[in-house]
Amino acid sequence: MAKEKKKILSPKQEKILNWVLVAVQVVVVVACIAISVFVIMGANAQKEENKLGNGMNMMVVLSDSMTGNNKDSFNPGDMIFVKKFKSQEDYKNIIADKNTGTIVTYYGYLQGLGGSGFISHRVVDTKLDDNGVTIYLVQGDKEGAPIEEFYASSFQGMYVGKLPKVGYVINWLQKPTNFFCVIVIPLALLLIYNVVLIIKMAMDAKTSKMEKEKQLAIEEIKKQAQINVIDEEEIKRRAIEEYLASQKKED
Repeated sequence: MAKEKKKILSPKQEKILNWVLVAVQVVVVVACIAISVFVIMGANAQKEENKLGNGMNMMVVLSDSMTGNNKDSFNPGDMIFVKKFKSQEDYKNIIADKNTGTIVTYYGYLQGLGGSGFISHRVVDTKLDDNGVTIYLVQGDKEGAPIEEFYASSFQGMYVGKLPKVGYVINWLQKPTNFFCVIVIPLALLLIYNVVLIIKMAMDAKTSKMEKEKQLAIEEIKKQAQINVIDEEEIKRRAIEEYLASQKKED
């Protein structure tokens, strides 16, 4: 049986394939970087520190105390974003309402989980103490959640957003073996692929250059051979003319 001819991609198809490969690589790298950031910054901060970091903080929700029907309620396994309070002006913007109140973050005892960590609950109401200082009443969205009282100085930041269920993934990736398999190995393979690709491109370029030089050399040889043939024909023509001229002279 005759061997089937290998299909060769057209230049347009090769260009499309190259763009697809580049796009895949970009997606893989961006995804790995994003996941790494979440793993590093959101590494279960509730049990590691008693103060929020500057700027935006990412935390994995561990309890169901904020499970509810409000638009900004969240569940165990969600990743929430908490912005640190920087000045007294931030405290003035705290809204106290059962349904739409500001969700504040403070450090305290983790009910049902043991130990202490960051807690994010909603400010549902306020009252004044005997000295006229505002006391904030804070409660989780879960039905029957207890109400706690705090002064503004206890609050370190406020909730600004969430990524549902991402926390489960972050917790899973915090294990070294999982992180190595999902992040390190793909990036290493991508690096090896690009190194091989660069080497192949360099070798192809060298081969192409050698082939071009070889073709030029062949063309030069052909050119010289053609010139030699012309010279040889010219010599023969002149020899014949000289012979005929001598014969004519003798006659």
